[in-house]
Amino acid sequence: MKHLLPSLFLLSVVLFSCKPSVNDEPIAEFQKTFPTTGNQEADRLIAVTDGIVMVGTSTVGSDKQLLLLKTDFSGNELWRKTMASGTIGSSIKHSSDGNLILAGSIITETNDNDLLLMKTDANGNILWQHRYGGSMLEIGNDVIELMDGGFMLTGLTQSFGAGVGKMFVVRTDADGNELWNRTFGGNGQDGGTALIQTDQTQVSVLGFTSSFGAGDRDIYIQGVSTDGDSLGAFFYGGSGYEESHAFELTSEGGFVMSNHSASNDPTHMLLATRLDANMQVVWENEFGTTSAHEGGEGVLADSEGNFVFLGRTNSFGNDEQVYFIKTDADGNTLEELNFGEAGDQRGYDITEHDGSYYFCGTSIVNNDADILLMKRPM
Repeated sequence: MKHLLPSLFLLSVVLFSCKPSVNDEPIAEFQKTFPTTGNQEADRLIAVTDGIVMVGTSTVGSDKQLLLLKTDFSGNELWRKTMASGTIGSSIKHSSDGNLILAGSIITETNDNDLLLMKTDANGNILWQHRYGGSMLEIGNDVIELMDGGFMLTGLTQSFGAGVGKMFVVRTDADGNELWNRTFGGNGQDGGTALIQTDQTQVSVLGFTSSFGAGDRDIYIQGVSTDGDSLGAFFYGGSGYEESHAFELTSEGGFVMSNHSASNDPTHMLLATRLDANMQVVWENEFGTTSAHEGGEGVLADSEGNFVFLGRTNSFGNDEQVYFIKTDADGNTLEELNFGEAGDQRGYDITEHDGSYYFCGTSIVNNDADILLMKRPM
């Protein structure tokens, strides 16, 4: 989606002032931004053998380009690549053959969007790409490689199904050729945010719905077979609106979710939820204060059996800051921290490698947005 940018960039270590909410131990091993022309943000990241690869979007003027940025494990930039004009990056995953799989959106000739699926080699060189959609708007949010070697994507469609928008699921073969697409939802607006394959033939899709649930907009998990059949739906939330962002499997076969809830409006909270294997709520905690705005973005079930919820907070520190919540398996808070400097910082995704957490996001200072990468010991 983007062309290779010049290789010399200023890598700046962000000096930070932060007020931990729980304790005063050191906040991060490093916190870095990667300034360049225009605005950049990193939505998702993965750890590879020799570093961290992030996917996001670079915006220069009105032009958007999918962005890949790779660093070593000390946060030093190794390379960055942009793809074609009019592309947006939302998801990155390992593929079983050692390459990278990217999902997002591509702007069409009629100024709508289609879902975008792209495969690159380990250095970000495009091997193939495909687009999926109809005559109206589609938005691509996530992709997974299935156990049989094909791929499944999710997002939102206005081209297919009833209502103003539907959860959109696309199944492809191993080369990205579409095998089928399905829509799920009702007469309101519904969409897909993330996917997880739970066994050989079943996938769970996290999303949102204004068609069903307790009111306004709720969190929505749709079961889908690898053949495209509905396997049941579950809804979570209160009378206000909830935003769906991330979920991950637990070792017991349930899920842990990091979302956003405004059901106690005007209070907006980071909503941390654990579900059992039957999709029932084991526990649910809201993090934040009654006077400010918080929200969840990423989640990790780590190798020590704990859960980490990542997002944003306006309650602590300067302006908006990265919000880091760590709980044990029972939902008891182990750490509640904020990271950042003057301006706004958001944490979007988190992964684990060699005894450390790495998390990415965006830092906005004086209306200039740059990719943010942080490392913190577990």
